[in-house]
Amino acid sequence: MNKKYIISGIMLLALTATLVSCKARSEYGKIYIAGENESYVLKTDVNGDTVVNAEGNLIKLKMRNAKEPHHDTDGNAITEVLEYPQFIDEGKKIDCKYYKIKIPSGWKNTGTVGMSMGNEKLDASINFSNDTDKTYDEIMADAALFAEEAKKNGTEVEQGKAKILNTDCDYYTIIGKDNDSVLTTYFLNHNDHTFRFVCSYKKDNLGKIDFTEVLNGIEFK
Repeated sequence: MNKKYIISGIMLLALTATLVSCKARSEYGKIYIAGENESYVLKTDVNGDTVVNAEGNLIKLKMRNAKEPHHDTDGNAITEVLEYPQFIDEGKKIDCKYYKIKIPSGWKNTGTVGMSMGNEKLDASINFSNDTDKTYDEIMADAALFAEEAKKNGTEVEQGKAKILNTDCDYYTIIGKDNDSVLTTYFLNHNDHTFRFVCSYKKDNLGKIDFTEVLNGIEFK
């Protein structure tokens, strides 16, 4: 594919929905489903991965019809900037702005607006989020205050360290006082971004589920 692409102005298309990868392909890129009657052709590289601009946003082709994009007077396919969605469902992986994560056996993508994974057999889930407004130390200070308040209310709290992607990270485990639910939140610092992974499960599985094994499937971009 030797066609050149240009960005049409600085048009930023806000996207609050998620995208789902479609098996069908266009010769100009990969087709993604955004809604019942809406799909996008996103520019991809030679490996089939979506291409982003300097700001980390996706590049969408402005299509004339299902197969052919609009072209400028020089014959270049016209593109537009598409704000990165909460996540892109790639089938065997979930893709977000900062990383991709493999979906291991027994787990599936359960995200609708936010990014999450679930395992019905284990009755467990993982919710993914990130924070760029505060430093890691500030976030951990907030977490420590929350843990202290929980303890004052009689909730059992455990704090510890774990390894994710060969990086030391902190975690807090909140054990339900009046129910059988448990929440373990891992905090990972990477490139000045703090990534939170909130793992929800039952007391019967406390210490039995290796969530770090799932999280080690992350591939940062």
